Amino acid sequence: MYQYLKLKTTIVLVTLLFFVIPAIAQEETERNKMKEEPTRGISITLPVYSGIPNPQWWITDGDEFKKIIYLIKSMKTVNDSLFNYDEWNKPGYASFWIVSREIMDLPKSVHIWRDMGYIPQHEEMIPLYAKGVTELYDMLVKQAEERGYEEFFINYHKQKR
Repeated sequence: MYQYLKLKTTIVLVTLLFFVIPAIAQEETERNKMKEEPTRGISITLPVYSGIPNPQWWITDGDEFKKIIYLIKSMKTVNDSLFNYDEWNKPGYASFWIVSREIMDLPKSVHIWRDMGYIPQHEEMIPLYAKGVTELYDMLVKQAEERGYEEFFINYHKQKR
């Protein structure tokens, strides 16, 4: 009788753990996702190609938010290729993906590296290219370094000297 009660208790506890722990983990994941992904804002991703998650942060208000919007809107874009995008869209280049959410008159995404910007369009449209985006890149480098990602910009700082 005692072993039966002990077995029954163990089964109940294991069953509870089987259902409760995943539910708690899912709730925590959803809570974190809600914190990280606002309804309106700009997501900055630093693709590090290292097997670890790419650093990402959101900018949703303030002077930096306004400045990023201004710098993106003021990019002089053309349909013709100004540079070989495939040359720097690969591992080893500290580029930034900028994705906007719910911001009028802003491209959905922009990929920048140093002085070059690439704006993918819908599948049937030709991508846009821009040069002269150094101010935006420098701003994002500063933000990345403030978040502890200095190691990805060592060559950039050496080149600027």
